[in-house]
Amino acid sequence: FLFNTDGTEIDVTRSNFKYDSEQLSQELRLASDGDGRWNWLLGAYWFDERKEGGLGLVRASLSPARSFIIPSENDTEAWALFGEVGFDVTDKLKLTAGLRYSDERKDDFSAFGLVFDVLGLESPGPVTPVGAPRSESDSWDAWTPKFGIDYRHTED
Repeated sequence: FLFNTDGTEIDVTRSNFKYDSEQLSQELRLASDGDGRWNWLLGAYWFDERKEGGLGLVRASLSPARSFIIPSENDTEAWALFGEVGFDVTDKLKLTAGLRYSDERKDDFSAFGLVFDVLGLESPGPVTPVGAPRSESDSWDAWTPKFGIDYRHTED
């Protein structure tokens, strides 16, 4: 999308953005049938996302006219394994215990450059890099417990 950044009717500055995102997630669960006092659940989860974007800051009033270009990419991959066990102490009281392991990784990249026209992100011209690009990666993992007491006062 494109918008007038300076808020006037004069073509001084404008910005354009481009974004593209693709993601896929899957979850698989295996559970007991719910008969009896004991019940259980085992599962796995997976998530993958790829994002690309860009910001173009067009400065038509500068001489020579130029556009500042800031492209970026972000990749995320996450997965988890989980399980829980429940026990019906009575018809109204249930105890639950579970555990989940989660792992996530993110890779992020952005750069800054110039093109000497007013087309911004649509420019066919070469991009002149300004400074070093930024590239970072990080990951997280965690064990998450679950403990629950469920009391059903009525069937409703």
